[in-house]
Amino acid sequence: MAASPLEVVRALYPQGRVDLAAPGVLDGWIAALTELAHPDFVGGDPRAELLPITSDPEDFARVWREWLSAWETWRVDILGYEEGAPGRVLVDMEIEARSKKDSVLVPMRGANVVHVEDGRIKRIELHFDREAARLSAGLGAEPRSG
Repeated sequence: MAASPLEVVRALYPQGRVDLAAPGVLDGWIAALTELAHPDFVGGDPRAELLPITSDPEDFARVWREWLSAWETWRVDILGYEEGAPGRVLVDMEIEARSKKDSVLVPMRGANVVHVEDGRIKRIELHFDREAARLSAGLGAEPRSG
């Protein structure tokens, strides 16, 4: 029996706080992605504002290495997973990054939308706009409190 999209996505993302800028950490994540990637994999920022869309895990890794070269640390905490439209999983995260240039600490909230097809990761969308991520995942806008 094939793994559910949620199980596939959980297999890719590490548990606990991870510093993607630490030596070897990104390489381990890319190795896991390569193992789970669909032959038609694409990944990146869907608006192509921060990171371009790439068409294979190696190119995705190259773009991430370039991005991380400006950061002393890029710590990610996975806050949770939410299944959306069929085959889509929202990965909610907090990011705490420290720049190399000025050593400025930058806290961020982000989300990835992972598309799974045939038990393989077909697409990873990187979002810093949580509402856009929810809409892309097919979850709709987040309920307003108050």
